[in-house]
Formats: sequence, structure tokens, C-alpha cells
Amino acid sequence: MDEFALDSKSVYKILTTKNIKFFHHVNTFQTSKTFIENNALLSRKFVSDNSLNQTSQSSDAIDIKYDVYDDIFVDGLDLHEHFSRNSSYGPFMFKIDLKLLTVPSFSKIYITKDNPTNWNLKPKLTDRYYNDLKEFEKDYRNSGKVKDGQIMFTFKNVSTNLKLNKFCKEVIVDNPYIFSTDKSKSLGHITFDKIVAELKNNGLGHINVTLRHSDKTVPFCWCITNYGQMRLVNKAKLRTMYI
Repeated sequence: MDEFALDSKSVYKILTTKNIKFFHHVNTFQTSKTFIENNALLSRKFVSDNSLNQTSQSSDAIDIKYDVYDDIFVDGLDLHEHFSRNSSYGPFMFKIDLKLLTVPSFSKIYITKDNPTNWNLKPKLTDRYYNDLKEFEKDYRNSGKVKDGQIMFTFKNVSTNLKLNKFCKEVIVDNPYIFSTDKSKSLGHITFDKIVAELKNNGLGHINVTLRHSDKTVPFCWCITNYGQMRLVNKAKLRTMYI
């Protein structure tokens, strides 16, 4: 795998020229709470090995199969905004300062050509990872909306080094506009308040929390429809995401 470990500072230069300012990591409330309690983004394997709490994901078996269970995955794009829909991984997004690529402990980064959930069709490592910076620079933000959304960035063997107090600039919480029967409580606002409290209780109160969406943006995003359908046909999944 060493041949696919790209120089982070070079990737940083490429991304900044493409107007990428942050990395983005999306998860559920329970897993996000674990990150906050440990002041770090953590790999699925690290959380499991240390008997911490996290929500199971449908991709866990695939991540184990392809030996990326100990990776921390981030996106260069806000995929909720990019695709105008909610993420299947959860409603909580951590915005991570891109400048972590200039820090020695993150000197190497891996970039996937596709989501590992599609790797069964791509047996060669060269079809899964970039090993050439020029190829990545040519592809990223030039290959169409779907392709750009499938290119992912991963850090291997970083343990607890991706500290939230150093690198997290904002947490964005999806507002599904789902209210209690008496219309007095909104699921989005309830969870927003819980995340704010968790950050404050763990010495991370300086991190800004934003509730997505404003009233003006609601009609232009499929997330409201998708969350509404989830409430009707899979309320347990919705509950898992937010509670």
C-alpha cells in the first residue's frame, strides 16, 4: 500500500487551487457523541477495539473485507449540499480544517477512486486508489457530480491524532423538519441542543454548531422528503441516526 500513500502537502496545494477548504465527515448521533467524548475523529476499528459506542453501518463488513476498517474517511465536498440529499451515514457532519494536511502526523494521505462499497467490481488496487498526483488533479472536480462524490480521502493508523479541538471548525446538524404530535418539538432542534451540550461538556464549546436547513433552502433539498419517508417506513433507522 505504500505506493498509494500520497504526499499530503502536495494534495493540500491541489485541493486549495480547486477551492476546497475543508474535509467533511458524516456520522450518527451516537458515534458523533463518542468522537466528542474522545476529542477526535476515530476509525470504526479503534472504536470497536476500545469498546466505545458507535452505530453499526451497512458498510462495516465491506470495510473489514477490504482492510479499511481502521481508516478515517473524509470527503472533500459537503455531499449533502453536492447531491441535495441527506447522507446514508448520518445527519451530523464534522467540518475539518484542510490545513491538517500540513501537519507532520498527517504527512501521508490515501485517495480512493471510488467508494469501497463498489470495489467488488474493481479487483486491482490501481482501480481503487490514486498513486499519481497528476491523475488525481486531472480527475477531481472535472469528472462530473457522481464521480467527484465518490472520490474519498482516508487516513490510516492515526489513532486519536485527528483532534477535534485542533481541526474541527464546525458541526452541521441536519434538520429533517419532523415535529412531535403537538408540534412543540422538532427532532432537528432537539438534537442540535444535545450536540451543543455534548461539545460544551467535553471542553469543545468553541466549535460552532449549525442547523441545516433554513426555511429558504428546504424546498431545494431531497433530504426533507427522504427523512419524511424514513419516518413512515423505517422509524427505527431514523431513531438510530438521531438518538
